[in-house]
Amino acid sequence: MHIRRKLVATGVAAALSTLSGAAIATNGMNLEGYGPIATAMGGASMAYDNGVAAVMNNPATLSLMPEGSDRVDLSLGFLGPDVEANMSMGTAKYRWPSGGDSYYMPNIGWVTSVGRFTFGFGGLGMFAQGGMGTEFPNGGPGSLAVDGAISGMINDTTPEMPSMPELSTMQNFEERSELGVARIVIPLSARVNDRLSVGGSIDWVRANLDIKMAMTGQQFMGLNPQMSAGLQSMFTPMFEIMQTNAVSGTNSGVSNVHAAQMDFSDDSDYSGQAVGSGFAGKIGFTYKINQDLNIGATYHSKTALSDLEGSASMAMAVDYYDSDNNVTMQMPMTMTGKVSVVDFEWPSMLGIGVAYQASDKLFIAADIKRVNWSDVMDSFNIKFTADANANFGLPAGQTVMVSMPQNWDNQTVFQLGGAYQMNDQLVLRAGFNYGSNPIPDAYLHYLFPAIVERHFTVGFGYDVTDVDQVNFAFSHAPEVSATNSSTGVDMVISHSQSNWQLMYSRMF
Repeated sequence: MHIRRKLVATGVAAALSTLSGAAIATNGMNLEGYGPIATAMGGASMAYDNGVAAVMNNPATLSLMPEGSDRVDLSLGFLGPDVEANMSMGTAKYRWPSGGDSYYMPNIGWVTSVGRFTFGFGGLGMFAQGGMGTEFPNGGPGSLAVDGAISGMINDTTPEMPSMPELSTMQNFEERSELGVARIVIPLSARVNDRLSVGGSIDWVRANLDIKMAMTGQQFMGLNPQMSAGLQSMFTPMFEIMQTNAVSGTNSGVSNVHAAQMDFSDDSDYSGQAVGSGFAGKIGFTYKINQDLNIGATYHSKTALSDLEGSASMAMAVDYYDSDNNVTMQMPMTMTGKVSVVDFEWPSMLGIGVAYQASDKLFIAADIKRVNWSDVMDSFNIKFTADANANFGLPAGQTVMVSMPQNWDNQTVFQLGGAYQMNDQLVLRAGFNYGSNPIPDAYLHYLFPAIVERHFTVGFGYDVTDVDQVNFAFSHAPEVSATNSSTGVDMVISHSQSNWQLMYSRMF
């Protein structure tokens, strides 16, 4: 029995992958392909040698590389999404194009084989897993609703607290979201015999999330049935200190929330304000049926991530009723604190594929994957914990929990590709990728538009020398649209993409 083991520590990234710096929704929140070799073939990758990107695809394919070889891959990926939200109310029509339309992903990976039974690691690495998000610098649909609510309050004749800033400061609020996940992977691949190879990995996973979101008070209160009690508990001490005469009436307190804005977002393209990390794993195999036909399969576990934590602020426009003076006051208020995104995880995935050498020049590969989004994307659960606030007298430690329903479906992804060897140096590739839209229309949100379904892919590989190689992939996802009518007003989200990946490889 001939046995070979490889230990691979993949990619040193020039930056941590977040949505802003690396990834936006493609197959749900996963990229349509990892590495330009596989991506140019529609993402198909389960049963043939596709370089260091095997650690994100099927780690068992590392054993299909030439025995005793070493490989370094340096790559840069570009994602060019085009996302737009549209809404009509009567004769008024509104259009919000997302400003997030160009994102870059650098990666570097090293694969080494040191003898038949050697194990140990000889590199560090990172691969962008995926993400999603949009950017509306001048405000999105939520900001429009908030602006309307604030305008109505400004025109109201009821008094405001004299020490508070103007309500208009809450208008024209930028909205954005950035979610990204990256991995450092340590895999082990072994050739059991001339037909069977097995592999697995331990993955360190890092997740980053930014959110700037505006909503009406009704929407905000609807995020948690217990919200009214939580707000009353949080806000009453603040107003007792602000008022000249402390409120003593039992009926005093916040009587209404007109608008709300949540903000936890940093200025970096390569990190998020709320950050968490943890571990996951993969296992896989490949089997050579005959000289020309391979099969392969892999299972990727669900992640075990810590809560995503960071700093945050929350602004609200509220009515406050003072029972002692029998007056309702309208005012804005801002609180700072800490945010925790609770129980966020990346889903498990099961995939199987075939690779067939149809002739000396033609090679074909096909995969099918099942991504279990429903296990992890039922809701975004966000906990806000207030700081002590000297201006408002708000006590530290008061919390509000909000839940943003998602209710994603599981997703089936089909990947098909072919490669044609033009000559000794040049190979041309093309493929097709289809992943069903996992988001039910009733839960579609303009900040999380992961609805792309089809990708058409092309690319090439070119041997510059006997040891130097360049690979390139281009993929285009035609525009798709979906409509959320759950609020009684049609919100139409459209999304298309044009992406590329370029990689230099050296074998030695």
